[in-house]
Amino acid sequence: MRPRKNFGNIAEDRAFAKRLINVCRDSIRNVGGVLKSHFTEVSSQAPFSRFDFRQRFPQKVYVYYQTMLIRHLYISPGHNFFGHLRQPSGENPIIEVSEIYCVTARGIRGDRFFDYKNNYKGQITFLAAEVYSEVCLRLGVTDKEPAVLRRNVITEGADLNALIGVEFDVQGVRFRGQEECSPCYWMDAAVAPGAKMLLKGRGGLRAVILTDGKLCTQSR
Repeated sequence: MRPRKNFGNIAEDRAFAKRLINVCRDSIRNVGGVLKSHFTEVSSQAPFSRFDFRQRFPQKVYVYYQTMLIRHLYISPGHNFFGHLRQPSGENPIIEVSEIYCVTARGIRGDRFFDYKNNYKGQITFLAAEVYSEVCLRLGVTDKEPAVLRRNVITEGADLNALIGVEFDVQGVRFRGQEECSPCYWMDAAVAPGAKMLLKGRGGLRAVILTDGKLCTQSR
């Protein structure tokens, strides 16, 4: 990921770096920012080793910032696709709301995955609006909202794949990206034939919730 702002090479002292991160987090909390931090030596296994920071800034703390805006929020009381392999899809409505409340390690209040099971990786799901718009454009779909994919949070401006395996903040709520929210064969029925293939590798983000808090939709 090429970060919009790079606070890299700031400090070797972890305590100072943590205080700095708190300041940065507070400064962007009200503008829909995402703060992503790594306390690790940059090695060949580190998430950002492809930028070859190893030789330039060994054993430093890096903080990366990118803008994430929330365009839509959805919850559903029950499953339509999940657990319906080789069965008809469910008929539970997907409900658009202006805000959701995230509960640490449990999920979103009112959503089908709330308290689903311990350590569940998909306590909340994200999807990039840019990806959905491109898929619809390529398939000629003009009459379906991103709700049909049943992700919880529709974002704009963020590279969701870059958040896999790291902690990040959105509107003051902390998450840990777990894995891609891979598309299933239901996507072809929900959007149009070919949707599953076009969403492969960018079907969204599954994450766990690390702190309680509220997310709200944002206007342009």
